[in-house]
Amino acid sequence: MNGKILYSIVILIISLLTYLPAQTNTSGSLSDYVIAFTDGLPGANGNDYQIPTSSQRTEWSNTIVLILQGNYGVANVVANNFGYRLVILYDTTTLETYYILEKQSSSSNHWGMFVYNPKAKRSRLFMQAPHPKYDSNTDRQATYIFRYNSCRALFITGTHRCNSTTNSSCSGTSTVCGPNGPYKISDQAHTADGMLQVTTNVLNNYISGLVVIQPHGFSQGDDDPDVIISNGTRFTPENDYAVLLRNNMLLIDDTLTFKTAHIDLDWDKLIALTNTQGRLINNSSNPCSNNAALTTGRFIHIEQCFNLRNSTASRKKLSDAVGMTFPEDKITVLSPNGFELLRSGEVTPITWSTTGFVGNVKLEYTTNNGVSWMLITASTVNNGTYNWNVPQIGTWKGRVRISDNGNSNISDISNSVFKIIHSVYPTTGNTFFVDAASAFGPRRLNGVYDFHRGVDFAGSYNTPIRPSRAGVIVRKEDSTQTAGTSLQRFGNWILVRIDSANGQVRHNAYLHLNGFHRFNVGDTITTLDTIGFMGKSGYEINTVHLHFELYRNLNGTAIDKDKARNPVELLPYEDINQYTVTFSTRNDSTAVTVTVHETELDFDGLILYGKLKTKSISFNSRIGIDPADNDNPWYNEVFIEPETFLQSSVNQRINFRTKIAECGEIDSVRIYDVKGYSKSFTRISEIRENKLIEDFVLYQNYPNPFNPSTKINFGLKKDLQIKIEIVSVTGEFIEVLADGWFSEGNHSVDFEGKGLSSGIYFCRFQTPEFVKMLKLSLIK
Repeated sequence: MNGKILYSIVILIISLLTYLPAQTNTSGSLSDYVIAFTDGLPGANGNDYQIPTSSQRTEWSNTIVLILQGNYGVANVVANNFGYRLVILYDTTTLETYYILEKQSSSSNHWGMFVYNPKAKRSRLFMQAPHPKYDSNTDRQATYIFRYNSCRALFITGTHRCNSTTNSSCSGTSTVCGPNGPYKISDQAHTADGMLQVTTNVLNNYISGLVVIQPHGFSQGDDDPDVIISNGTRFTPENDYAVLLRNNMLLIDDTLTFKTAHIDLDWDKLIALTNTQGRLINNSSNPCSNNAALTTGRFIHIEQCFNLRNSTASRKKLSDAVGMTFPEDKITVLSPNGFELLRSGEVTPITWSTTGFVGNVKLEYTTNNGVSWMLITASTVNNGTYNWNVPQIGTWKGRVRISDNGNSNISDISNSVFKIIHSVYPTTGNTFFVDAASAFGPRRLNGVYDFHRGVDFAGSYNTPIRPSRAGVIVRKEDSTQTAGTSLQRFGNWILVRIDSANGQVRHNAYLHLNGFHRFNVGDTITTLDTIGFMGKSGYEINTVHLHFELYRNLNGTAIDKDKARNPVELLPYEDINQYTVTFSTRNDSTAVTVTVHETELDFDGLILYGKLKTKSISFNSRIGIDPADNDNPWYNEVFIEPETFLQSSVNQRINFRTKIAECGEIDSVRIYDVKGYSKSFTRISEIRENKLIEDFVLYQNYPNPFNPSTKINFGLKKDLQIKIEIVSVTGEFIEVLADGWFSEGNHSVDFEGKGLSSGIYFCRFQTPEFVKMLKLSLIK
């Protein structure tokens, strides 16, 4: 960016921080919005068009840059200086949000309207309608193409092309506005100082490979074709988009006739050689005066007969052809794409495919199923493959994310989770692991780890595991067992004491570890000179290393019978374990369902508050509950029913049922863990006045995280006027879910995340006196 422009932006931001006029938010159809705009444009010969001054062009350029950067509030402030404003419009048909730079009603600067789509699926397409009043319906056509092909930007000029009587200084002549002579300054396709040219220049510098498409119209004579298409020159480009577009239009309607300027060299009518936007995109040395000496192929000028623009159906032909010529910008992760088994320290290829305009890409990975992301590389060539040095960390919730450097909204993540097995070796003659810091820490040990013993170690061995729960499970030496499906049934296990000196677990293992063995469920195993851990899956025992797999046993049980406490699972982590509790009544029972978007239900106890009785359950007090056995599912008049959990599951759920005759209907529930963290939930279907601090209560959406839809429940103590909006984490307006008067009682609204990227969004709940925010997590 030019240093002077950047300096100007900084000064404007500093000077205007004390006054930020609000942006205007609205919803509806962008097509209707544009029609209302063009219907009110000044016509021919009114001399309403004013040439922007140099300073106004600079401020306009700064405003466009701010919009492209997402600084919409500051852009609105700067636009106010030249009589414009920024409007945020949510299109209820395309479900996209547009940012519209438009003239304020009191302004006399009829320069045009700029529309920006920050989440465009065709991020390099810039639609322009230079002659909305003269070339009838081209404003509607450009808008239709912009909306239904999800283009990056749209520009509609602000007057009739013949509005001004002042001649343009740029080359070229026309008979459009009178006798043959120079174009008028209000004809922004033939001037270098209009805001259309300024905007095209900014976007061309900001968006690599920008493609500009201009629909025009002409009066068709007897010998004229239906379409005259030009790239602004007589030259053939390497990527001939104009010919591709022509061919795709013929696929849609094979009755159409064409002239193509760089192919039909004897045709010289309406071929846009003096179009200043075309000259700019084709790298003319002086767009005002000189034709381009070469072509980039990224400017497409389309002159059409009236029958191709006189109805929605006819305008759709060009729109569909544009979509066929320029596929959506899309990235598809190919591998690792779910269920792979990777090993830390090894090099594995990350592969992907792309369509449309995708430049260099950024690669990231997660070890917690998208809660947080870590950088692999900030930029690499989009060639479909990257050799990844798998990090020194274990997880079975790994995914990769690949995004376009030029547009982070174009991205994809692995369809499902994959595993990383991490081996941690002690240094010879030492009692510390080489990379202990990378292996251990809050919630980091959430996957598969191999802890290798050195054969030269004798006596006690201190590991760097810092437990939050007392005890670890180790194998007795010299014993014979049968491999079972849970820790309790496996065999002879003992608890080892805590080393109080350093708060570390001490394994009293004086035996050497050697060899590698894997056993299936039901095998008889004789263990000699071994010590080890069995994964909760029940699948394998390893006698060469300590093997942890933090997911549940073979039958998918959510809790362990006679469970010993896990030394590597640290609690609490309220920010990660976002519990959701729902209440339901079925026949003669009340059900409470606890859900968490995690691999485990990391709570240690639960209290159910019924109208007749209060019931409590503690999972770590050796109460003998193992729902998978189905031999004793009842405990303290509570039926425990975990849902089957697979490695591919998104949520973990467990149901608690009580008889209404014994406990009454359950009003609320409290969950807690051994660290003292607890959280309470109240039945959504009932709203009690003594629970309402304000005149309303807003509940956490369910499900959360969600894909693609979620329900937001709220209750009102009295009739109330409310507004419910969805905004992005940056404050960007997304959608209005409700706006108006609601009666006393319970209500719900649905939010559809279709078309949105994964991430954090906020529900803003407003009344005349209060505003509350609700955090929503969309994971695709």
